[in-house]
Amino acid sequence: MIRLSAVIITYNEEKNIARCIASLQGVADEIIVADSFSTDQTATIATSMGARVVQHPFAGYAAQKNHATTLASSDWILSLDADEELTETLKQSILSVKKSPSQLVYKIPRITNYCGRWIRYAGWYPDHQTRLYNRTAGSWQELRVHEYWKANEPGTKMGLLQGDIRHYSFASISEHLRKIDRYT
Repeated sequence: MIRLSAVIITYNEEKNIARCIASLQGVADEIIVADSFSTDQTATIATSMGARVVQHPFAGYAAQKNHATTLASSDWILSLDADEELTETLKQSILSVKKSPSQLVYKIPRITNYCGRWIRYAGWYPDHQTRLYNRTAGSWQELRVHEYWKANEPGTKMGLLQGDIRHYSFASISEHLRKIDRYT
């Protein structure tokens, strides 16, 4: 059975981090939180739940995720954002991969919760994300707003897992508008 390191990047995620880490229990062999010097209780909560917290200045999403990956003791990485959690079906899929991986990279469907509602239309679902991978097979690349995972070898085959990553994006429209303003 392979060992699996879960990596999470954070900045002021005290409202989300406990849910994220709790969903990794029984799946990840270690949980690493790369925190960008949060000013709230993110690091304290993560540490109290058994995660190893490492402070690292934010240099972009891809750079932060790649740094978090280097901190892992395993080549097999499950990368989550702090506002995400695994469903039970997804946990079982990941456990099956741990027993016998058939690929080096796996995509996972992601469903987004927007203002208390799960969005299953308008191209929002299934929002397939590359999140389970062997770190020797590729790395995170930076775009202006979002990062993406790129395989080292063109044509690398990717598996698709059953179950979802639940993404708790915005609790309110005003929260969404603040993020849009920050991005612009």
